Amino acid sequence: LPPFIRSKIVYEAHWYSWSNYGHSTECDPMKAGIEEAWGYILHLNQTYTTPMWLSEFGTNVDQFEGDDPFIDCVRSLLQTSPTSTMSW
Repeated sequence: LPPFIRSKIVYEAHWYSWSNYGHSTECDPMKAGIEEAWGYILHLNQTYTTPMWLSEFGTNVDQFEGDDPFIDCVRSLLQTSPTSTMSW
């Protein structure tokens, strides 16, 4: 790897409906859980600010019935600051 890449950090997160970031049907508690677990890392201009890659997210597809509050919450979170700059 080139030297400028070797000195960089990118964190990776996983977020599933069973990840204990709040109940999977209530978005605000899930968002608060994400903020506490790893979302704060995305806040700009902090000593701990670093890129985040949401490499995996999902819900139990065996029980999927069309609408999914968890996926709606993931979408909502990824469209708001500071997570709007996050890659997935």
